Amino acid sequence: MGSTSEDRSGGQAAAAPEETVWPAHSGVGGVSLAVERARPADRSPDAARAALARWSEAPAQAFPYADVLGYYRAVGRNHADDELLAELRAVGERLTPAAPAYGEERLLADWLPMTYDRTDGDYDSYIGTTVFDSLVEQAGPGRRVEAVDGFTAVAVADLVAIEADALAAAPDAPRAYARTRAAARTLTRIGDYLPYAAAESEDLAQLRTVLSVQSAADILAAVAAKAAQSTAARFPVIHRKAVELTLIPTTRLHDELMFIRSIQIFEGIYQQVARGVEAASAGLERGDVAAVCELLADAAARIEATPILYRVLTGMPVESFAVIRGYTDGRSAIQSRWYRQVEAFCMPGQPMPTGKKIPDVRVEGPGLDAAFVARAAALHTDDARRVAEAMLRLDKAWGAMKRNHWGLTLKIIGDVPGTGGTTGASYLKTAAQVPLFPRLRRDAGAEGASHTTTDEGVH
Repeated sequence: MGSTSEDRSGGQAAAAPEETVWPAHSGVGGVSLAVERARPADRSPDAARAALARWSEAPAQAFPYADVLGYYRAVGRNHADDELLAELRAVGERLTPAAPAYGEERLLADWLPMTYDRTDGDYDSYIGTTVFDSLVEQAGPGRRVEAVDGFTAVAVADLVAIEADALAAAPDAPRAYARTRAAARTLTRIGDYLPYAAAESEDLAQLRTVLSVQSAADILAAVAAKAAQSTAARFPVIHRKAVELTLIPTTRLHDELMFIRSIQIFEGIYQQVARGVEAASAGLERGDVAAVCELLADAAARIEATPILYRVLTGMPVESFAVIRGYTDGRSAIQSRWYRQVEAFCMPGQPMPTGKKIPDVRVEGPGLDAAFVARAAALHTDDARRVAEAMLRLDKAWGAMKRNHWGLTLKIIGDVPGTGGTTGASYLKTAAQVPLFPRLRRDAGAEGASHTTTDEGVH
């Protein structure tokens, strides 16, 4: 599979796939439009290196994000020039210890590791988790929920814009049409999984109308692009900038742009659910039943809406994902800290995969499952029933989502080992059968839940 070689970006380069022959067309199953439209000069690192050198001499000026991003998107992160990677690493290692907690310098320090992670990258550096986590912290304790929904909504809008652009470039491509329709639906349903980002507009109403019929490709592309633009414009500039910066594909494939945006969106949802479950556990210990039920209902509703996101991912061509997997080995979603936090906050101590790049999840307190067991006898019968129903609703939604993930994986990659060191689809199948609240499920006689996927999910 290609030899391991020493590179100049800092460390031993991982074994790379054989030299890839990129598709001749753009869009679904092909290269990105950035690759197709790139001039020979865009595929050279010279402009990016020169811009970086000018900035290094006068760092008070704006960092040359556009030059670096333009080059990376034209060649793919894993094909970037070794000297440029080394220079970016030097800047990043110099900035990170001294960067303030807020502002442009913080954003740059958080973002730079994404540009030189070819030899030591993980899931977080692949999708820019550190960038988004900083935004949440800067929002402050009282605005974190709105911040997460906000930057995630911008990622949704950009996903739609990417697909609409590809459809406009190839209006006769059936797969591009199907992908754009699927992506556009995620925008019209954004209130279901990002309720704090929901807002009606004429553009969204027009998009719903276009989606209600089999509209012409050019009309769908134009209306979807406009709705995406107006949706993103509602959120702070810093959110839009962060989302733009964190799209750095490892390959030249259009489908990886969709893939990155999709998992960023899921990561935002996981964060909201994890924070909600943690708050619900604390609320239960206080006896605040109303708050607990509201938090769990919000978490369940977000997860129940995820089939519409899986619809977008089902359009991933098998051959495209095979290439993407080759370039993202060791950057598995099993490393998602927020996903693992959800399960840990529900019932600490459940067995989870471990590994060098898999974050250790630490939970303070007994977890929601134990908190309910400890408090149930002290609650009014109706209150205990309401909490149990809210927990079971979340459990059912979480299990259905995991089954959709398993079905998608089986469809796209088959039963082969996962990039995070698991057995792949067979691991996901087993994990999908593990409930969030085993004791509650046993008491409710719910262990025999269906293992079929939801109507809007994977088929």
